[in-house]
Amino acid sequence: LPPTIQTNMDVQKVTELHSAANIIDQSVWDQYSATRPYLAPSPQAEAGRIILSNREAILKDTIKRGDFDDEVKLDETLRSLVHILMDASEESKTQGRDDNDIGRLAAFLDERMCVPRDMGAMSAASIKQLAHEMS
Repeated sequence: LPPTIQTNMDVQKVTELHSAANIIDQSVWDQYSATRPYLAPSPQAEAGRIILSNREAILKDTIKRGDFDDEVKLDETLRSLVHILMDASEESKTQGRDDNDIGRLAAFLDERMCVPRDMGAMSAASIKQLAHEMS
């Protein structure tokens, strides 16, 4: 890519990441989820719940697109990603997992998902943040 285009893409990525951090607001989530008992207690956990409920389709799509070639390893990576999203503690992110694969999968999901069709903005922002942290 020409240098100016690459620079613009890098700036856009930083802008999106900053926007993602500003979107996630637990107090807003608490108000929103108060009348929706089927939602997870946080946007991060809701992202994990949605990923888990769409696990089979995500595995198929990821394999089909060639980002991962080992379905067993992909399934393990997907489960690790869900665990990190649902746990949300710092120690869950450092438990000897392959951060590169988790980061790649989070980045893939960030690129492939559609807000609000697939999940809400706060949950999607959680995946964007995790992709950045794990890459």
